[in-house]
Amino acid sequence: MIRTRGRPLIPTAMLYRRWFLVATFLTVFVCLAPLRAQEANRAPDTLYTLDDCLRYGLAHQPALQQQQLQLERTQLARNRALAQWLPEVAAKASADHYFKIPVQVFPAEAFGGEPGTFVTIPVGIPWTASGEINANLSLFNPAHWQEARAQALALQIGVASLDSVRSGVLRAITEAYRLTLVQRQERAFARENRALYDSLRTIAESRYQNGAIEQMDLNRVVSTALTAEDAARQSEQAYRRQLLQLKFWMGLPPETPLALAETETALAATTTADFQVTQHPAYRAYERQLQRAQLARRHAQLLRLPTLSLYGSYRRQTFRNEFDIFSDEAQWYNVGLVGGSVIVPLFQRWEINRSAAEARVAQQQARLALQQFELAQAHHHATLQTALAQQAAQVQSAQKNLTLLQENQEIARYKFEEGFYSTADLKATQRDLLEAQRAYLQMLAVYYRSLTEWEYLTGQLTPPEIR
Repeated sequence: MIRTRGRPLIPTAMLYRRWFLVATFLTVFVCLAPLRAQEANRAPDTLYTLDDCLRYGLAHQPALQQQQLQLERTQLARNRALAQWLPEVAAKASADHYFKIPVQVFPAEAFGGEPGTFVTIPVGIPWTASGEINANLSLFNPAHWQEARAQALALQIGVASLDSVRSGVLRAITEAYRLTLVQRQERAFARENRALYDSLRTIAESRYQNGAIEQMDLNRVVSTALTAEDAARQSEQAYRRQLLQLKFWMGLPPETPLALAETETALAATTTADFQVTQHPAYRAYERQLQRAQLARRHAQLLRLPTLSLYGSYRRQTFRNEFDIFSDEAQWYNVGLVGGSVIVPLFQRWEINRSAAEARVAQQQARLALQQFELAQAHHHATLQTALAQQAAQVQSAQKNLTLLQENQEIARYKFEEGFYSTADLKATQRDLLEAQRAYLQMLAVYYRSLTEWEYLTGQLTPPEIR
C-alpha cells in the first residue's frame, strides 16, 4: 500500500493495472492513427447495395451489351428473310462500243458462191445502247418460307440467349457481392486481431521489463503480433481483389470508388417453393433449339415440292454507227417479256432424303438434350435445397462458436494482464479464435455460393423493379 501524508492511496497492483491499461490504450491509438489518417485522406467510396450493383451491371456489362447487339443482327437477318417475298424490281442501262465488229460464218453457196466454201459476214454495228426494267415475284418457294420461319425462330433464340446471359451476369454480380462481404468481414477480423495483439505485445514488453515473464514468453507474443500484422495485410489485398472482381462483373472501371452498403444476407432462405424447370434462364434456349431442329426437318421435307415464280421485263434498245444515240434521229426498239416458271426437283431425291434423315436425327438429339437438361436441373435444385438448410445451420453454429471464443479471448487477455495466464495459454486461446474465424468465414462463403445458385435456378436474382 502506498501512502502520502498519512493517507492510503491506490494499491500497488491496482496502480500497475492502470498503467497497463493506459499503455494499452496509447498503443492501440498509435497503431490505428495512421489507418484513420489514410481513410480520411482517401476519396469517399460510393455506397452500393446489391440491387444497385445489379442495375448498374445490366446497363454497363460489356458481355450483355454484346449479346444485345447480336440480337439486333438477328432481327435484321429476319427482316432480310421476309424481304424475299417482296417483288424484285431492277432498272438497268448500258451502252456498248464494239471496236471490232463480231462476224458470223455462213456457207458461200447460200449467197451464190462456190459450194464447200464460206463467207464471213460482220454482224452488228459499233454502238449499242439499251435501258430495261426487270421484275420478279416469288409465288411459292418452300425454301424462302422455311428460311423466314427459321429466322423468326432464331430471333426467339436470340431473346432467350439474351435472357440467359443477363441471368448469368446477375448471378456473377450477386456472388461477387456476397463474397466481397465475406472478405470485408475477414478484413475486419484481421484488423481487430492486429490491434489486440499489438496491445498484448506492449503489455508483454512491460512485464518483461519488470521481470514478470521470460524472453521466450515475450518472443512468443511478439511473433503472434507480427503474424497478425501480416494477416491484416493479406486480408486487405484479398478484399481489394474481390472488390475488383465485383467491379469487373458490374462493368465498373477499376479506379471507380465502390463500397458495399449492406452487411450480410439473411440466412433464412426460402427454399420450400415448388421448382419449375421452365424458370431456369437457359430453359428457353434449349426449347428453341428443339423447335429449330423440328423446323429444319420440315424444311428438308419441303424441298421435294416445286417452286413457282413470275417474272417480267421491258427493254428499249437502239443501234447506231456513231455515238449519237441521244439524237432525234435515233430509232429505239421495244422488247417486252412476261412469263412464269415452275421448277420441279426430279433427280435430287437422294440428296433430299439424306438431308431429311439428318434433320430427323438432329431433332431427336435436341429433344434428348432438353430432357437431360430438365432432369439435371431438377436434381440440382433438390441437392441445393438440402445443402442450403444444412449450410445455414452450420453457419449459425460457427457463429455461436465464434462468439464463445471471442469471450474466451477477452477473459484470456484480462488474465494475461493480471498475470494469471501464461503466454502458452494465451497463444492457445488465440489459435482457437483464429480457427473459429476461419471456419465461420468459409462456411459463410459456401452458403452464399449455394444461395446464389438457388436464386439463379428459381429466377429470383433480378432487381424487384425489373422483374
